[in-house]
Amino acid sequence: ASPQSTMDLRKVAVLEAGMPWKSSGPAGKALDFSSQPGLCRMRTESPAEAQLILTVTEHPEWVCTIDGKEAPIFLTDFAFMSVRVPAGSHEVVWRFVPKRFHQGLAGTVAGLAIVLVSAVVPPILRRRKAPPSKA
Repeated sequence: ASPQSTMDLRKVAVLEAGMPWKSSGPAGKALDFSSQPGLCRMRTESPAEAQLILTVTEHPEWVCTIDGKEAPIFLTDFAFMSVRVPAGSHEVVWRFVPKRFHQGLAGTVAGLAIVLVSAVVPPILRRRKAPPSKA
């Protein structure tokens, strides 16, 4: 049998490079898990370095931090995301940060500023150029 046919997929994750990653120690724990759209937060405890898998469809606009520091995200099992978490207790936060939303918001603000300037400046200039009225 090939090595792949004997892999226990409950204990092995296939990372984006196609290389399986197997923990060298006992499984860690994800505690105090909370989730809402675009945000997953948890505390982890592990006696050894571990690969924490989030079974949410991978998307390049997800960002993960471990104890407030950005961590590289790996495409895992061809669809999900994971990060390598060092041994010990850590806070892991996943956030969906839509870059296109922020780009669109910046464009909208710039467009509104142009409209506002073009609506306010011409009347001010006309008043300045108007000849003084004779009384």
